[in-house]
Amino acid sequence: VLFYQPKVDLSTGGVVGLEALMRWNDPGIGLVPPMLFIPLLEETGMIVEVGAWAMKRAVSQHAAWQAAGLPPLPIAVNVSQVQLKRKDFVAMVQQAIAVAGNPDHGLDIEITESMIMEDVESSIGKLKLVRALGVGIAIDDFGTGYSSLRYLTRMPLSALKIDRVFVQDMTTNPDNMAIVS
Repeated sequence: VLFYQPKVDLSTGGVVGLEALMRWNDPGIGLVPPMLFIPLLEETGMIVEVGAWAMKRAVSQHAAWQAAGLPPLPIAVNVSQVQLKRKDFVAMVQQAIAVAGNPDHGLDIEITESMIMEDVESSIGKLKLVRALGVGIAIDDFGTGYSSLRYLTRMPLSALKIDRVFVQDMTTNPDNMAIVS
């Protein structure tokens, strides 16, 4: 199942987007944390099918909320390294946004910095094609990998999510405050 966590603008208190969080609802034990099932999905390759489902589901939910008169908030879906590596990744995103039936599909994707750095040139090429489809792209956990600012300037990003290790003590650590700024 997908749960939708709000993204809040701290200056206004308004919700500016959502992040789709995948959970496995086991009938016997209830909600299984992602750290227990996502690695298994990646290892077996099932993450491709489940990831495609998550994108389509988020786009469908976005359309349903719009039809109900709610504001069109973008919904971010995390993408696995297994998905990004695939040659048909862009086609998978195209199929997901086609569910909306209109250009306002509301899909954003989030990828980790380390995922992009594994095959920088291929990743940048795919992300440019996805961005051209109107999909927002965010790097998650920025600062934990080994990317350079040179690559960062070439990426078609709409958001950069700085890892919490820098944010949690930025008011007491001037180096972290400099990085966040």
